[in-house]
Order: sequence, then C-alpha cells, then structure tokens
Amino acid sequence: MLVELVVVTGIIVLLLSLALPNYRYSNQRLALDRSAHKLAQDFRRTQEMAMSGQTFTDKNGGNFPAGGYGIRLQGAAAPESYILFGDVDGNHEYEPATDFETETVLMEKGVVINDIQTSEGGTINLFVTFLPPNPIIFFEPTSLATWIRIDLIHENDPTQIKSVLVNKVGLVSIE
Repeated sequence: MLVELVVVTGIIVLLLSLALPNYRYSNQRLALDRSAHKLAQDFRRTQEMAMSGQTFTDKNGGNFPAGGYGIRLQGAAAPESYILFGDVDGNHEYEPATDFETETVLMEKGVVINDIQTSEGGTINLFVTFLPPNPIIFFEPTSLATWIRIDLIHENDPTQIKSVLVNKVGLVSIE
C-alpha cells in the first residue's frame, strides 16, 4: 500500500514538472495575443469615434475635435502604454496642453511595444488620427507613410512577436 502511494505521488510530480513550464509559456503567449487584439480594437474604436462624430464635453459644451480622434504610441519612451486622444487643435498630434486624453491604456504585465515601423522607416513616437467622414487617416510625423506596424513582445520571451498593422485606408490587422 505504501509503495503504491509513493508510485502515484511520483507520477503526479513527474506530470506536474512537465506541465508547469508549458503553463508559464502559454500564459505569456496569451498575454501577448490579448494585448495585440486590444491595440487593434483600440484603433478600430478610435476610428469609430471619429466616424460617428462623437463629441466631448468642455467649457463650451459638446464639441467634435477639429483634428478627429487618435492614438499616440510613444515607443521606447513608454513601451507599456499608449494614449487615446481627441485632437482639438487639428495638428494630428497629441499635445496635453491643448488636446484631451480619452484614455491611457496599459498593456498586460510583461508586454511592451518593441518597435514601431512605417512604410517610410522606423520611428520613436507615432500619432495616428482619424478624421471623418471616410475617415481620413494621418500618420505623424511621417505623413507620407502608407502603413504602420507596431511590434509587441513579452519581456520574458522576446522571440515571440505579435504585430498590429494599420494601413492608410484604415484596415487594421494582426500578424
């Protein structure tokens, strides 16, 4: 009876030792996938706010931001977050003094923005704004870019990359 108990305990320990590393890896992979889908969804949500003509409330009542709605990606300066904003002054960039912040979105724990690329080359900061009705899309500071790619990684496994792509027509996809 004691021998059987020791054998069963040994088998359970062996199975747990095989399953535990895969559990951690799959949690990191799921966090990376969720963050990529959240970023893509936030691009779509910002696009929808611009296309629907959503107003914000200020001292003058309800207003639509002159430059539409956008997302500020800060790259290496703040790789774990990005900002959704309303472009009040119409310059297609987020300036805290004049524009209003809709939301600061934090990535899941361990997930960071690794790289931001455009069709014109790499960049550190990027502003993507959507202006109705089509919507018209602005990539700043590289206004000639036709697409952008944001690469996300998990700090514990930088070999796994998820990319969110946005093109000039507003199509958002995940690779």
